[in-house]
Amino acid sequence: MAQSETAEARVRIADNAEALNLFGKYDQNLKIIEENFDVRIASRGDEVYIQGSPAEVAKVEALFLNLLEALRAGNYLSIQDLRYAIKLAREGARTSLKEVFSDVILITHATSEHLVREALDLIFQDGTIVSRAQVIRIERE
Repeated sequence: MAQSETAEARVRIADNAEALNLFGKYDQNLKIIEENFDVRIASRGDEVYIQGSPAEVAKVEALFLNLLEALRAGNYLSIQDLRYAIKLAREGARTSLKEVFSDVILITHATSEHLVREALDLIFQDGTIVSRAQVIRIERE
């Protein structure tokens, strides 16, 4: 990345709980985002710093703002949700994750989460549903 082509953006995080959900355990989500975009991400205090090419920084900044909107609406961010959000951001889609995550499917201990996700992917691809449902697994105690 040439120095003259470097851009930077900052995204403000509301609190530690929001940061934990956004960043993931041991900053796993930040690492996944960095692996999918040609950017460097650092968190300091209540801000996330994004550095890279102008186009990549713009995509990642939009991704963070979209993720934060979904989190602030009370959604939990899973790895699958993050990967879907990254796919949308890479494509330049302006889909609101808050709206996408508003549909919820509960899976109990007796249901195969993998099969439900496969079925949802198929009906999403054929246009039967227009947004992806959030899948929540409930474990047996």
